[in-house]
Amino acid sequence: MRTIAIRMFAIAVLALAAPTAHAAVNITVIDDPGEGFNDPTLVVPRPGNPATTRGAQRLNALQAAADQWDAALDSPVDIEVHASFDEDLPCSSTSATLGVGGSATGFVSPFSPPPGIEPDVIYPVALASKIVGTDVCPVAGSCSVNHDINIRFNSLLDTTCAFPDWYYGLDAMPPGSTRDFYAVALHELAHGLGFQTFVSASSGAKAMVTIMGTPTPFDDPYSLHLEDHTTGLFFPAMTNAERAAAARSTGNLHWVGPGVTAASTFLTAGRTPAGHVEMFAPATVASGSSLSHFSNSLLPNDVMEPAYVGPNHDITLARALFFDIGWNDCGDGVLDPGEVCDDDNLTNGDGCSALCQVEACYACVGLPSVCMPDDGAACDDGDQCTAGDICGGGTCTGSPDTGSACDDGDVCTGSDVCTAGVCGGTDICTLDHFLTYKVKTSSGTPKFVAIGSANGTVDLTSDFDSATSTVHDTRGVTITKPIALGLPADKNGEGINDPLGVNGLHLEEYQVKSLVAPDPVLITTVVTVQNQCGTVALTNLRAASLMVPTAKDLTMPVAPPGSPLLDHFACYSAKLTTTSPQLARGTQVTVTDQFMTNWRLDLKKVKKLCVPVDKQGTPLDKNGAPPAAFTPATRHAPAPPIDSLLCYQAKRATKTIAQNGCGPATPDDPGVAIVPAPPKHTKVPGMHVNNQLGPLRLDSIKENELCIPSVVTCAGCM
Repeated sequence: MRTIAIRMFAIAVLALAAPTAHAAVNITVIDDPGEGFNDPTLVVPRPGNPATTRGAQRLNALQAAADQWDAALDSPVDIEVHASFDEDLPCSSTSATLGVGGSATGFVSPFSPPPGIEPDVIYPVALASKIVGTDVCPVAGSCSVNHDINIRFNSLLDTTCAFPDWYYGLDAMPPGSTRDFYAVALHELAHGLGFQTFVSASSGAKAMVTIMGTPTPFDDPYSLHLEDHTTGLFFPAMTNAERAAAARSTGNLHWVGPGVTAASTFLTAGRTPAGHVEMFAPATVASGSSLSHFSNSLLPNDVMEPAYVGPNHDITLARALFFDIGWNDCGDGVLDPGEVCDDDNLTNGDGCSALCQVEACYACVGLPSVCMPDDGAACDDGDQCTAGDICGGGTCTGSPDTGSACDDGDVCTGSDVCTAGVCGGTDICTLDHFLTYKVKTSSGTPKFVAIGSANGTVDLTSDFDSATSTVHDTRGVTITKPIALGLPADKNGEGINDPLGVNGLHLEEYQVKSLVAPDPVLITTVVTVQNQCGTVALTNLRAASLMVPTAKDLTMPVAPPGSPLLDHFACYSAKLTTTSPQLARGTQVTVTDQFMTNWRLDLKKVKKLCVPVDKQGTPLDKNGAPPAAFTPATRHAPAPPIDSLLCYQAKRATKTIAQNGCGPATPDDPGVAIVPAPPKHTKVPGMHVNNQLGPLRLDSIKENELCIPSVVTCAGCM
């Protein structure tokens, strides 16, 4: 999580000066000698960063990020940044506040505002100077400070904190789990440049400035473009209560500025058909993060999401947002840095876009730019499954293609190919492994309210293979409490199918109590289960728990999964038949997930079988209808073949036993002691989880079971 420091407010009326040449972003280090950016610790040069002390590498990387913003924006006034590394930012083995950035002060001019300045708007001071064309806070005294941006970074990452260290290379290739400092610097500088609102996310109150003795609410350039899609209202027109509600309306708080609308076409998630982009508005306000970030639902991820998303140096969308709030002079008929054309307006579709870029199938000349259709020119209509694209009347069109490789955007299909102009592929989705951890509700946080006889039961319909099966389980259950959390796991280096890797969808496991007697057919049926560890035969199946697709964040509230590519699972305790093969003694695996890296685990006996389940009208598979609360369960379409999970007891290994596939290479191998002895699981407190059953805070206790993707068959299941 990152928070934003905002210190307000200065009131200034100033004389205008003639604009100067394109200016620079200047860094002033405010660390004491020997610390932070002045740290003399010797280090190895990194790609793009030849400095040999830690402090110098830090400053080089920050200046490089500042230079990227300087090249992307246009201001005649130098932007002054005060920067430091500090030890007072939170840091633990599982989470850290990486940086804090914001405008050093705000600027208002309510009586005789300079051109471009609105009298009822408070501006980040760097943006105000750009709009006015001269430094609005040239000396201390005319404003509360005489610099533009404050930015701080967490120095504990390189010293005493167990959280991964900083990486100061400029190549966007941090090794392992190290945090890319350049990406974080881009993020925090953006806050200082104006990627922030002065509106309180918790109360909805606007920034208050005392004018002639009277506290007066002010809008800000950022909030002018925030819309609550449920009401259609923009922030300036809302009441405090309406703004506070919008700040908690996950998925419904949108950025509607023309720059972002035009630039966001590449997004595959987090963007509406109208081009509006979702902003971060979790159901529980995250101080310093709510409102002032893009939503964490965006795909691809963006550098301005509320939490670190990796070495992302792409500022395309943030730059477009800056155009919306006034950083660009696009639309004034003058060609400024970053512009290819300028036709004296901010209209898309006339040849010169709202971002002052030449649009496809147009050619622009002169200033203000005159743009005409470029008929006959080769083009790209953006459709993978058309060929021979050519411009005509300002529009690019092509003919339907068959046979060309394409990408249909569905992570669960492969070998995608164009057929008569349509891209499609075959289903390749298989389940991930999941390592479950026992959990408990965090102390001092709301507990899970059981869903049972007092407030309606939950109907579960599980089938072991297909909708035509005769062996199935339909029953009402009471969901009593959360008991475990399953994390996607990389077993033996096989990888993780979820495109988000170890940060992908989790499975929260809830204890259930059946309201009817165990199904005698299920108890006597023999179920055959096959996976990488062989084939077992199970019987005496009894409903035990429910696994629900879940989103998790270690530091802040998180929205529930929207349309998860993961089923719900009904889990049954089970026993091996007397003739079933057993897991070989000494079976071990290595597992990497968000909590552990290449830890060796002993696999013990089978604990449960989890099969896809239709919960309250939440069908199997990603293509089903949306869930409905407390409605009768419905049957489902056939699921993929590997659609179930067989869960084995898992414990941290104290010895290394050579393996051959899933089992010891040599029977009864006593193994070699692991030295030093592996530590126990470090408990993770206060995790934020959310799913269809509601948000919770959970503490992890210890590893519990490894659930392996499996194929289930039985008599009557086909």
